[in-house]
Amino acid sequence: MAIGGRCGRYRDDFLRELDEAVRLTGGFNLADLYPSSRLMRRFSAAARDMAKCQSNIRRIIEGIIGERAAVSASSTSTAPEREEENLLAVLLRLQKDGGLH
Repeated sequence: MAIGGRCGRYRDDFLRELDEAVRLTGGFNLADLYPSSRLMRRFSAAARDMAKCQSNIRRIIEGIIGERAAVSASSTSTAPEREEENLLAVLLRLQKDGGLH
């Protein structure tokens, strides 16, 4: 929902990283046979690739959240438009206003 039409510049990067994550989790990995072996995890390229993919996805999502927070902070209206709010806007508003009642 947050990667929709409003965040178009992030959409392609996010979908590319998501596709890579699905590819990595769907494949066979030698470290899967020996999950407690640190040696297998160290030599596994899939674990490194997944960590890189996770880092990229986190960077993209943080960029989207930061952009949305800046937009809502610079909003001049005192009452936010409820019909324009999406899930991210609601969560940011709850974070700013305090806890749930």
